[in-house]
Amino acid sequence: MSRGKNKSRFPRGHKVARPSGNRTPKLRILIIGDGQATEPNYFRGLKREQQVRAQFSVNVARGKGGSAKTTIAEAKKLQKQAASGPDGKFDEVWCFVDVETGENVPPRQDRRTKSGGTKFEIVLSNPCFEVWVFAHFDRKSGSFLNCHKVCVEVERCFQKEFGTPYVKTDPEIYSKLQPKTLDAIKNARSVFEKDHAGNTDAAACNSSTEVYEYVERLLGIKPPAAP
Repeated sequence: MSRGKNKSRFPRGHKVARPSGNRTPKLRILIIGDGQATEPNYFRGLKREQQVRAQFSVNVARGKGGSAKTTIAEAKKLQKQAASGPDGKFDEVWCFVDVETGENVPPRQDRRTKSGGTKFEIVLSNPCFEVWVFAHFDRKSGSFLNCHKVCVEVERCFQKEFGTPYVKTDPEIYSKLQPKTLDAIKNARSVFEKDHAGNTDAAACNSSTEVYEYVERLLGIKPPAAP
């Protein structure tokens, strides 16, 4: 896949927030996750989309692995380094964390905070980020025992769709999943609404993922109106 400028590859007709005629500084966002490969590879692909580049300046950092505490600490360190750099601090910091490794996941009220003008948001997948990958193919109405079980299902989907195994370190993970992004958003939202009775706290909802909200935002996709 070309790493140059990407034109919009999403179907016509889906609702997108259009940029205004007035130029404003792009919102600077730092993205970091628990994973050392899957998450950074996915978001590096996503950030090249035309809709994303038009509105945001996204920096994707590679996580160190391990616990939520490690990921959050690394995000705060990178934010501090950015604040003393030529571009200044990030406007928002997004930490993508697996509940399975989240013995140190903060309570819900502390997962979306603002300090010194920067929004700091902790985004959960239960039990892991692969729930978001799986959502591109299907929706899970029950729980997963652990991340390994999620990966088994993702492997099955990859073999059926692409005829190849699921590889966590695949640098083209986003380009493979991109055509099914709108399906993934619909499936991930439906799991919360239908299977968890509207409970939107992923920490208490296995399986679920909050990733779809942030993908929607980056792509400028307007969520459906409340009934």
